[in-house]
Amino acid sequence: MYRLTERLSPYILAGASPHYISVNTAKQANGFAFSDIIGAGFYYFLNGKSAIIIGYRFRHMSSANLSQPNNGIESHFGTIGYSIFF
Repeated sequence: MYRLTERLSPYILAGASPHYISVNTAKQANGFAFSDIIGAGFYYFLNGKSAIIIGYRFRHMSSANLSQPNNGIESHFGTIGYSIFF
């Protein structure tokens, strides 16, 4: 997060995590999978301790070729939230 103005702070994020898929799909085998995510957005501070957050995320989920099929599942989504800072 980088403070651009007194009220506006853009941010970027990245992460990875394990998952367990319990549904059969044509693109991805059920069982253990990995999820990678990247995103960006803005914090709009209402005051010094709270902010509205608007962002975008892209997620790719696959089994890293541990099982077949492994075509991956990709999703794009927007986020809106409210944060309180302690």
